[in-house]
Order: sequence, then C-alpha cells, then structure tokens
Amino acid sequence: TDMYDNDGNQLSIGDAAHHLMVFLETLINFGRNRREENFENHPGAAGANAAVANYKRFKTPDDHEFEISQSYWGPTGRGERGKPVGCAPLFQELGLTQKDMKHIFQVAEAFLNKVRSTLKPQDYRNNLIDRLEELIDRFVMASENAQHYYIALVAQANGNLAFASGEEDDTVHPRSLRFGKSYQKAPRALPLMPPRTKENPQRLLNPCSRCPTKHEQEKIRHGLACDGSTPSWEFVYVLDLLSPGIYMTKLAAACHSVILASGSLAPIPSLMGELNLLPPVPEVKVIEGKMERKKNTITPVEKIETTLNEKESSKLAPSTDVDAKSLLVLQEKLTRRLQIHPKPLEAGHVINMEKQLLAVSVGHFHDGSEIKVTYANYRNPEFLLKLGTAVASIIETIPSGGILVFLPSYSLLNKCARVWKESVVGDVWDRLVLSKGKVIIEETGSSENFENMKADYNETIQSGGSCILLAVYRGKMSEGVSFNDDYARGVICIGLPLPNAKDRGVLAKKDYNDEQRKLCGRTDLISGYDWYRQQAYRAIAQALGRCIRHRLDYGCIFLLDSRHCDDNVLVQRDAGGICRNHQDLPRWIRRHVKNLTEDHESSMGMSGSLQQENMLSCGWDGLSSKMLFFFRDAKKYVVQLSKKH
Repeated sequence: TDMYDNDGNQLSIGDAAHHLMVFLETLINFGRNRREENFENHPGAAGANAAVANYKRFKTPDDHEFEISQSYWGPTGRGERGKPVGCAPLFQELGLTQKDMKHIFQVAEAFLNKVRSTLKPQDYRNNLIDRLEELIDRFVMASENAQHYYIALVAQANGNLAFASGEEDDTVHPRSLRFGKSYQKAPRALPLMPPRTKENPQRLLNPCSRCPTKHEQEKIRHGLACDGSTPSWEFVYVLDLLSPGIYMTKLAAACHSVILASGSLAPIPSLMGELNLLPPVPEVKVIEGKMERKKNTITPVEKIETTLNEKESSKLAPSTDVDAKSLLVLQEKLTRRLQIHPKPLEAGHVINMEKQLLAVSVGHFHDGSEIKVTYANYRNPEFLLKLGTAVASIIETIPSGGILVFLPSYSLLNKCARVWKESVVGDVWDRLVLSKGKVIIEETGSSENFENMKADYNETIQSGGSCILLAVYRGKMSEGVSFNDDYARGVICIGLPLPNAKDRGVLAKKDYNDEQRKLCGRTDLISGYDWYRQQAYRAIAQALGRCIRHRLDYGCIFLLDSRHCDDNVLVQRDAGGICRNHQDLPRWIRRHVKNLTEDHESSMGMSGSLQQENMLSCGWDGLSSKMLFFFRDAKKYVVQLSKKH
C-alpha cells in the first residue's frame, strides 16, 4: 500500500515505519547510554547508589525522578555566544537537523493517518498511535522553537524502588503477592526482538534490509536493547515549553477576538508578557539598507530584530536610508510593549468588602517574635508549636462553620500535625478538636481518596456545624473546590508557598526569563526572581478564593507571615496606595488587608487616617472581640440583603 508525505513523495508503509523506528531508536539508545553511564555507573550524589541509599533511609516515593548527570539541555541564563539556544544542543548530539525533524513529522503524519484508518475505534492500538503522535509533535515543536524549550533526561525506578534497590527479586515471588497494593507498580520486562526468544534472548538479530551498507559486518541490526530483561531503572525524557506565548500568538492571529477570563490572572502585566499579548504595531522591514513600512501586524517574538516600536517608527519616513549602525541603535532602544488599549479588566468582588469580609495579615506571635515560615523553621519544634498556638487562637474566635488552613507543603503539614498532637504546653491539637469537633488532614493519593476526604469534611459540617481542614497550596482542596457558606467561614494561609528553588523546571524558567530579557530585549517578561516570587501569590490567590463564593457569603481570611504584612509601618507606599507586600495579591483584596498590631497601645501613637484604616489595632488579646462583632454584624447584613432581593 502506497502513501505520500506532505511533499508528495511516494512512500510504502514499510519505508514510513522504518523512518519512525530509526528516529525512536535514536532517542532510546541515547537515553539508555546516558542512564547507564551517568546514573547507574555514576559514583557521586547523582548516581543510582545514592538514590538507593536515600530510598532506604527516607523511603523515597516510587515515582520520584532522579537527575541524570549532564543531561539537561535548556536555558542557562547566559545563552551561547550571545544567543539563546535552549534545547538545540540536544538535537546536535542526536545528529538531527531541522530538515530531519520536518521530514520525520511529514512521514509520521502520513503513516499514522494511514494506520489509524484501518483500526476500529475501540482498538487499543489507537492509544499507542496517539502517544506516538504526541511524542513526535513535541520533539518537532522543540526543534523549531529550541530557545523556548528545555529537555532533560531523568531516571525512575522500574516499577518500584524496592525492586530497583535489590530488596525484592521479581523472579522469586509471584507478582500478586509482591505488588498487591494499588499504589505499587510491578517492574516491566523489555520485549524480545525476533528472532530472539526466552530460551535464546541474545540470539543475533536479523540485519535491516532498508539500511544500505557496503560490507556484511557493517549491517545495521535494530532492537539490540530488546532482550527480554527487566532493568532496575528506566529513563524518561522531560520536555517542557517555557513560553506559552508561542501558542497564544498563533491563536490570537487566527481569531478576530480572544477573551481570556479567570479569577486568578493577576498580576496582569506579567501574564501578558508570558502570553506575548502584544498590540498591532507598524512593522518596518530592512530592504537593501532602507526601511520599508508595512501594514500593521501582530508582532511575534521572533521578529523583534526587524521591528520597531510605534514611538521609534513614527520618527521615520516611509522610505528612509538607515545604515547598519543606526539600525543597531534603534534595536537597542526597542522595548517590548504590553497590551494597554483597551485596559485589561480587573474586576472587584460582588460582596460588600467592608461588611462581609475581614482580611487580616499577622506577622508576629503572641510573644512578639516574628512569624516567618522558612525551611530553617521547618525543623524548629518551638516555632511550629507557636504557629499551632496562633492557628488555634484564630480558629477559636470563629463562631462556627468550616475553617480551611493552607500550608506550603505536605512536609510542613505533616510536621505541624505531629508537633501539635504531641504538644504538652498549649495542647494545640486538643484546642482544635475542642473548638470545632474534628480535624481532617489532606493526604496525597488517588482521586478516590480525595473524594472520600471531601465527603467526610462536608458530612462533618452538615452534622456538627464545624470542621477544620488542614491542606496545602496547589493541592486539590485549594483549587477548583467550592466551599460555600458554612463550609468555609474562615481561611488561614500560612507562609509564602514559593516553588522548590532546586526544581529543574523552576530553575529552567528563571534562567529562561533572564536570558530572554538580556539577549532578546524581552522587557515585557519579568525577571526570573520576580517570576519565582509571583508563583507563590498565584497559589495564595487560589486559596483565598475558597472563602467567598457568592454575594450573600461572608467570612474571614488570615495571612500568617511577616512577608504578608505592610512594610515600614505604612509609610513607603506605591503610587496606587498599596504597600509592596500586597501588590501581587488579587485586586479584590489588595486594599482590604489589615495588619494585626502587637497590642492595642502600639497603634495609639500612629497619625494619619491611612495608617489607622489599614490596621487592626487590637493585638492578639483583642482579636476575639473583634471577630465576635464582625461575624455578628456580617450575618445580620447578609440576612437583610437577602430580604431586599
């Protein structure tokens, strides 16, 4: 059966399949060699021996990804010879050119469409074809936009770490006994490439008739790794796009209008830089030393070298002689422009913020010491005990209903729960249970576990009127779950949920932003450090949104960390009247966060209505009465409001 690629070249199914097999084998052999040389045989901290030792000591999860030494290809923050190259060096190591990748894509498209047309919808091979199509599409996109991608090779245990570490032998025990638990996978054996069999797994493979060679000993034999063995480790290609603007630009160019709406898009300027949402500007093209004005177009990132901003291009006549030096000067002055007309909409809330929401930032404990949730304090039981006392004090001031407590990580969540349960001084856990009846801890696991936990929380609220949920930012409970009315009368956000600073993707994104700003003039992108910090506030925005769900709802929000508090006692404020520590919060809450003073007297000497307006001048001792009055008045207001409508 014959096929044609996009260039009209005739292909047989065998030829097309061979092209794809050679491409996949190139990826497989490269990854396998890196895994063996730079991980399995690596004696250092990035090797398999260290991974096994950490597993035996800390019980590392089976799905943990281990870095393979010298197996990252992506932004470095400085580029290569003054240019951003991204993942391009990997394709050079693989020996694949842009022309090769384009040909692979064309062959794959023709081959997969042909095979798919012969299969029934329920055939399991459709799933294999979809996965193969996705793999090829991602690699082709990465090769075409290399500076915007990073690719890494990581190692994972084959099935589970008990097998990879040698604690279990897959040939001794039946799979059903050893891997009976749903969360533990059995190791997978490699397939056998014919004419190999179980009895003869190392039999010489047949030579490939489609790979021409001059001599018999040079003949290519595919599938050398397919010997039926069960390796301890697998390798995984991690391929991530660092700029969604590539796809957004194509979408915007194909549509007359695009409406992007969500409750957690702020801060808007950085979002628009990430999505490359730029306004139409006059494009000026260099033709034989002259500049020729073209019609208004959407300016993509790739045309920055030959595009002038509106201010600079207005100084030029339609055809003005410009020498190379002048052109470079104009390019250096070029700055990326954000969409400002029409002004992006950041809507307020549907509720009366003064009467239906009490938002408080707290930067100190009862004894006046600073609340700053950092990794150093994770290991400090005294700090965690003080934190538990502060949380219990807040929860006790909320009359009834559900209270959601969000922490930066599962690690901190579990440590807090353990310290609070074991506390002798303060009896933190007993205070929580006595106040609201039950405490539920969010756990990692399957969707079934999540649904059971959510049902348990809801049933406790319905039967007892109150419940406490300890959860994490970016977890399932913090995003997409609606806690209406009594299901969330209070939200307590602890710490600043910064991403893992050592995470491969986080490091790549920080270097990408810095590299694009420095080497490509992408001043619309914020710096890597600012991007890193904003991720914490995007996670906080999701958690804050769990509290108020409709116009008749009410509740309180507490931000526990000194980094959420106003700086310099409300003296240094930006032009918009918002302190620096609140600028990245959602617009609906920015101007309504009040700082809890250390005591009532500390606020008496303050002058100016602005300072008084942004202070909750009662201290810890007076918080209970403030909360009592707020919930009493908020409930009355909502009842009256419901009668009017």
